[in-house]
Amino acid sequence: MTYGYHIHLNNGLNSFMGFDWICRHGGLNSSDYCEVYAGTIEADNETDACEALYTRFNLEQPEDYKGRSFSVSDVILLQSADESKSTAWFCDCIGFKNVTGIF
Repeated sequence: MTYGYHIHLNNGLNSFMGFDWICRHGGLNSSDYCEVYAGTIEADNETDACEALYTRFNLEQPEDYKGRSFSVSDVILLQSADESKSTAWFCDCIGFKNVTGIF
């Protein structure tokens, strides 16, 4: 599957905050995010893909990636290999939250 790694543009109010906090303070808005890296990943399912990408961008960063580590409030966009399904995943305080309807 392919992925896009997105970080919050404003390193102020909502950056590094959990989903519930963001919802109580104006909500999650896709226009506040910017794609900083894209690629492909082999995974059996979306949860495994999110976990693998979290590890990749914290412990095994690609050589051409010059950004910060993967953090709470970051978003991963996943697209199936046959391009029939796209989903969006918010990195929450614990685990990932499906935010496909927002992205």
